[in-house]
Amino acid sequence: MTAARRLAALETSLGPTELVLHILAEAQSFASLEDYTRSIIEQPEEAAPLNRIAAGSEATVRASMKGASRDAIDAAVRRAIGDGFFTFLLVLHLNGAALEVARLEGLRASAAFYWMGCLLGGPREKDLSPKEWTEHKKEQASAWQSWRAVVAGLLATLMVEDVAREQLEARYLNAQPSLLADAAREWDKFADMVDHLWSLAEKLVPLTRAEERRLSKDGGQEYDRRVQERARKLANDARISTFDRLGENSRALAILERRLGGEGGDAA
Repeated sequence: MTAARRLAALETSLGPTELVLHILAEAQSFASLEDYTRSIIEQPEEAAPLNRIAAGSEATVRASMKGASRDAIDAAVRRAIGDGFFTFLLVLHLNGAALEVARLEGLRASAAFYWMGCLLGGPREKDLSPKEWTEHKKEQASAWQSWRAVVAGLLATLMVEDVAREQLEARYLNAQPSLLADAAREWDKFADMVDHLWSLAEKLVPLTRAEERRLSKDGGQEYDRRVQERARKLANDARISTFDRLGENSRALAILERRLGGEGGDAA
């Protein structure tokens, strides 16, 4: 049996989630999503991930439902293909989100390093009159507070994205990491920058006891809310893409209408 036939036999015995995880592992062996895409373009059309998911899911369902009615089998096939499409498209959305956030927020992190350097390199006391120095110290204290708020925002974004992605991976990917090599590299670079900034912030502008009490009281609920909203949006983005590919435009539109109406669409 050739390698291609062995692969086809394997994929027709896997459920939708297992099939997507098999394809994900294959994609993660490449240096980037672009490299993986190039490898697919060079192959026959049936080698495309969504085509493999559709064919493998259908074969698995039909093999497991021999003797059932045609309508029941067709409905089960459609559900399995939809589940497989959603899981694969969720992986793509998670990678796209990681790259987008890492690159955009990475620019903000770089600016925060530059801002910190400017604050540390301000005028010296001997260069100013006593009155000017007093005024400068007030302005500098306010600027440091603003800088720390920006750094705290970067840290919150990092944590929300990490936890939302981990929750979706646990629910839909059997807790398997979803990021491909290039997205993982960009995300790790962004995370290292934010971790370094926050370490500096804790030393340069430590929280007061009042701020610590306020954060411990209110910060947890707000953080949980942001995580759930982010996970819901990422999942719904994948659902919209799935319904579009299945030709179920009314279901995709329903999610968009709920989002525009402030309801957030389906639960994650």
